[in-house]
Amino acid sequence: MLLFRKSQWDSYPEKMAMLEGGLPVSRNSKLFQLSPVLDDNDLLRMDSRLDNVRIANMKTPVILDPRHYLTKLINHHFHVLALHQGQDAVRNEIRQQFWIPNLRVVTSQTFYTSDGVLPDCRVEPQQRSFSIVGMDYFAPMEVSVGRRHEKRYGVLFTCMTTRAIHLEVAHSLTKDRDYRGRYSANLRGADKELHDQEALTENMNSKGIKWNFISPSAPHMGGS
Repeated sequence: MLLFRKSQWDSYPEKMAMLEGGLPVSRNSKLFQLSPVLDDNDLLRMDSRLDNVRIANMKTPVILDPRHYLTKLINHHFHVLALHQGQDAVRNEIRQQFWIPNLRVVTSQTFYTSDGVLPDCRVEPQQRSFSIVGMDYFAPMEVSVGRRHEKRYGVLFTCMTTRAIHLEVAHSLTKDRDYRGRYSANLRGADKELHDQEALTENMNSKGIKWNFISPSAPHMGGS
């Protein structure tokens, strides 16, 4: 709370002094349209039409300057908290507690600086297509087999060089079917089985097949 107050005094000293003195914010101020008010803790908040909302922060969100360093830290915090989801998800979480002018620009800058370096295979121009691939599963999809209903899964292979894709159908998620190429980062069971079977591992190595996992919540390592 003290950090919020300090950032507001750093960014809006004249407005804060006027409100503390009981004076309204000038109509020429960029904050005028936000109907700024001071709460019991002398925090600058936006007065809104959400009087019936039970959560206080949503009713009167704290106003922060988009250029202040604290605002950048808050954006990064919610970026991590949202597990690096899309910008809309991050903005939605922020707006439940704070009102930051030009928030779209701020979150875009945060996403840009948070992205990691692409792996070598994504920027190597001389690789043949599908020499190095990323792989993941999606769905499941329910299909009819006679009178039964069974699940099928889509397998997505992505060329790390050209970003071309290839789709396959997986009939099961059991480990004995994973050996055909299930390289997704969450397939720990298949990875353990491969390492436990020396003959299969040697066969893969002889054909130049190398199995790698990317770190959780690090899509840039997969070329995204």
